[in-house]
Amino acid sequence: VRDGYSKKKLEGLGFTNVLNTGCPTLWELPDDINERTPAAKARNVVTTLNTYMKDRDADTALLTLLQAKYEQVFAWVQTYADQDYLKSLFPSIKLIAPNLPAYDAVLTGDLDLDYVGNRLHAGIRALQKGRRTIIIEIDNRAREMGRDFNLPTVARDDFDSLQSMIDTARPMRIALPAAEIARWLDQWR
Repeated sequence: VRDGYSKKKLEGLGFTNVLNTGCPTLWELPDDINERTPAAKARNVVTTLNTYMKDRDADTALLTLLQAKYEQVFAWVQTYADQDYLKSLFPSIKLIAPNLPAYDAVLTGDLDLDYVGNRLHAGIRALQKGRRTIIIEIDNRAREMGRDFNLPTVARDDFDSLQSMIDTARPMRIALPAAEIARWLDQWR
């Protein structure tokens, strides 16, 4: 399973062979993720908004905060619905094409860039590429994985903590369950 909450639920149902390995996307984080990820705020930011859990007020407040804190705000469009939603909230936002190669190109480019957004896996991808990341919790996935593996997450409505996380230099302290991941993978060898 991807988090301790799910593990406890399954164990409560009588399953005894449950491992909390985290999401497989976390397995692709480099071993030196904590050392290689910048601690200090970048000049620019890329964000995402999730349209299946819309909150116009919170999303508008997020975009307004990012505009105040960063020189340029980019948005990666994961779905076409995201594009229309982003444009309705922030018409002048610089959009990144809705495909992974376009997102990767921004993440691996020369821009001094952070990720602050509410798509969990877009945040994990930013971490994979060595970018300072803050994942906005819109459901239990980010909250539970953040708690279990020390991912940099913050509650959607906690703008004071979000602002502090943006402004304060903080090293990453991600801790993956290496033994559990290895044990799970060993069954396929």
